[in-house]
Amino acid sequence: NMFNYMADHTYLEHEGNEYYFHGGSTAEQVFRLSIGNMLIVMFTLGIGTPWAIVRTIKYQMRNMMLHGAFDPTGIEQTEPAYTDATGDMLGDALGF
Repeated sequence: NMFNYMADHTYLEHEGNEYYFHGGSTAEQVFRLSIGNMLIVMFTLGIGTPWAIVRTIKYQMRNMMLHGAFDPTGIEQTEPAYTDATGDMLGDALGF
């Protein structure tokens, strides 16, 4: 299915090592999730759309595995001081 394809072609690179993901979902699971989400959205007239999105993301995170001995404590922010002042300029323009 498409979820497994996307997961299987996703990798994380850290300190010169590549760690690959693997999708562990079945077609039946994806079908049931899709039907359930469609019913939620239809019966709530669209108000349940955020709930359907959260259900899909939770499903993806539960069924994606990372191969290898990856240590997440070694992750650092690449730019120590974020220097984008777009919010400051917008606040000045709006008088905040």
